[in-house]
Amino acid sequence: MVEWWSLGGVLVASTAMTYGPSHLVLKFGGYSAGQHWSHNARLVATVSGIVQGQPYALALALLLPMSRLVHSLWPRLVYLAAVLLGWYAGVRLIAKPLRREHDYPKPVVPLEAERAMLLRFGTSGAMLPLITVGLDLDIRLLASTLGLVVTSCALLFWAALLRSLGLLGPLPPEVSRCLGSLPPGVRLAAVRSSEANAVALPIERMVLITTGALQRLEPQQTQAVVAHELSHLREGFSSVLLRALPRCIGVALAVLIALIPRSELLLPITIGAYIISLVLAQRRSIRKERRADRSAQLEEERKGDYARALLALHEACLMPATLPKQASHPSLYDRLKAAGMKPGFPRPAVPSNEPVYWSFAVSAVVMLTLGHFAFSERGTGAVEQTERAAQHRFAADEASLRSGLATETWYVSF
Repeated sequence: MVEWWSLGGVLVASTAMTYGPSHLVLKFGGYSAGQHWSHNARLVATVSGIVQGQPYALALALLLPMSRLVHSLWPRLVYLAAVLLGWYAGVRLIAKPLRREHDYPKPVVPLEAERAMLLRFGTSGAMLPLITVGLDLDIRLLASTLGLVVTSCALLFWAALLRSLGLLGPLPPEVSRCLGSLPPGVRLAAVRSSEANAVALPIERMVLITTGALQRLEPQQTQAVVAHELSHLREGFSSVLLRALPRCIGVALAVLIALIPRSELLLPITIGAYIISLVLAQRRSIRKERRADRSAQLEEERKGDYARALLALHEACLMPATLPKQASHPSLYDRLKAAGMKPGFPRPAVPSNEPVYWSFAVSAVVMLTLGHFAFSERGTGAVEQTERAAQHRFAADEASLRSGLATETWYVSF
């Protein structure tokens, strides 16, 4: 049974916890069209951290009381759908001031952002086992299997998933001609997205470039970016495995929690392995990115093409010019200097993660409190109903016993 007042509370809380912290960051940080793009990018990076992590923080905080007090899968799915709907409403609200102050490109395909969200949440395999914690074993086994399958598909068939959502297509002929010949077995494709970016898929031997990047880069700059991504395709299997290891361990951790809730020894070991894999993947990624940057510089037709391409991509999408030490990529400021290009702006501060952590903490407290009052009432009601049923059964058994004794006494006296 779903309580509508608690469902509305979850919806409103998810919207407020997504929009509120993001709005405060933009307001007190001074986000405006008059600021340099590197300043606005620093604030947008903090807002992106809040927006991207908030649905997981809200859902996990709500799952804690649900795993103890809600013993049916259907109500859990309804409440989690309310979390996602409230989060989506908060994202739509915070997108208005972002687009008002910055000339973001228009979507390339209808519902572009919604398709990207569907792809992202659809490939979050670690959430599936966690939803079923505390339920019957067959449901937990099914969810764990689905989580492993979803994660495997996301790692092995990312391009196919993009194509299924209508986000993948061929490169324009003029771009293909300027890129020239490619290594054997390598394919290029365009992602129908207004975001300016490029990515390499080593398992599928593909390089993907967004249409937003193709619209902003000159042909020589596009060629340098492709050379950077081709360098990633030449990485060994160990590098590919190390990049995928944190996600695989994360799913394994979720499956372990779902199937063995009281594994006091295995949980710390798995969590430790997850943290170690994150650190190793980050360090290896930094080295590979710097090596790919050097490969792109060697393939330049004109000196500085790759540096100008990096600057154009970061400025178009307001990606921060400086990154924290635990990031997977070097900072743009350092990459420009390594390429021999002097940045035309002072080195900005690293995006702050404190608002992100505070927003997650407040969201967890709000959802835990709301879940406690909503689900404990349902749990208490269920317990009372069970006790009343047991009392009725006991009274009926007692009445039957007395009737039997009375009948037996009558037979004896007769």
